Amino acid sequence: MSTLGVIVEYNPLHNGHLYHLQQAKKITNADTTIAVMSGSFLQRGEPAIVDKWTRTNMALSQGIDLVVELPVIYSTQAADWFAFGSTSLLHHLKVDHFVFGSEAGSIAPLHRIADVLLEEPPLLKKHLKESLSLGHSYPKAVSLSLQRYLEHEAFQLSKPNDILGLQYIYHLKKMNSPIAINTVKRHAAQYHDQDLTSQTIASATAIRKRIFTNKKIDDIEAVVPKSTFILFHQACHQNRINAWENFFNALKIIILGKDYQQLQEIHGMVEGFERRVKDLIIEADTFEAFVQLLKTKRYTMTKIQRTLLYILLDLTASKVKKIEVEKGPQYIRILGFTEKGRSYLNKIKHDLELPLITNIPRDKSPMLELDIAAANIYETGFQQPATIKMEYKQAPIYLR
Repeated sequence: MSTLGVIVEYNPLHNGHLYHLQQAKKITNADTTIAVMSGSFLQRGEPAIVDKWTRTNMALSQGIDLVVELPVIYSTQAADWFAFGSTSLLHHLKVDHFVFGSEAGSIAPLHRIADVLLEEPPLLKKHLKESLSLGHSYPKAVSLSLQRYLEHEAFQLSKPNDILGLQYIYHLKKMNSPIAINTVKRHAAQYHDQDLTSQTIASATAIRKRIFTNKKIDDIEAVVPKSTFILFHQACHQNRINAWENFFNALKIIILGKDYQQLQEIHGMVEGFERRVKDLIIEADTFEAFVQLLKTKRYTMTKIQRTLLYILLDLTASKVKKIEVEKGPQYIRILGFTEKGRSYLNKIKHDLELPLITNIPRDKSPMLELDIAAANIYETGFQQPATIKMEYKQAPIYLR
């Protein structure tokens, strides 16, 4: 029995994701497919459009056999930490193959660059130090430094999925994982494409934009699998479509209740940015307007959203230190499985180094405490309290 691992957000699962999954299965000929999926909050610093249980259902309906949750301390980070957490889980789950989507569609250049990162040549270190001194974030500084160091090579590292793919490969190499790595070239729509077209494949960004702008679920029917479309209809009927705007009033209260020093203590807070956050919050009527007020050449939209999310989650630098993020995920939380997925778990569970979680234990690590808090905060974004699900009561989804 061979296993395929994928790392996903499925926000939401669309035809492009389905294409990637089908191609990955074709490449690997795997019997069982495992997805490490982000939970309530995602890498770009935003809430998932529908809850993780609905997205788990979407995944299981399209051929994923086992879905495990990427802890929120990793799911909301930049490429390096996101990749570290997610690949660590695939490694612990003993998958044979890992296939990710990329703009380049070629694995060899990414292996070459990952080897360079592992070697840490002096000239690359020099370029990295210079880039960091200019105020670039670490991921951006790494990308710029690599481009300078590999200036005579044809491959340019600039696209989001290529950058993430590099980090996947780097971390799997660093942990000496035996997982075989491959990639599938992104088909049709690109990661940041904003608009739906007549094609049957659109980016998740375009799908979310259409839903938030037009409030018409029927507009996305052509670009998502039937099961995704049905689950979206159910979520809409139950008023369970989530967005940053749903948290803006709570965010405003939190920011107004903190002083500059308390905001400085938030994880990832860039020096001086706490003053912009505190001073500009009273000028904005919506979350989108607030982000536009905060945005400068120095602060990208993703960086802003992540920082605001850490404020919403009250994720301080001291809490991150206590979680010991550098040691990797501390558990494997199961969100859902098919019969094939359950059989695979039964086969490997006695050989696992991390505990399997299907029910929330009484004694929780700081990492799991943050996951539970994030899930509960996510639920407050919905406008009907009667539909709020208790994180402690939700069992893994079993799709027979």
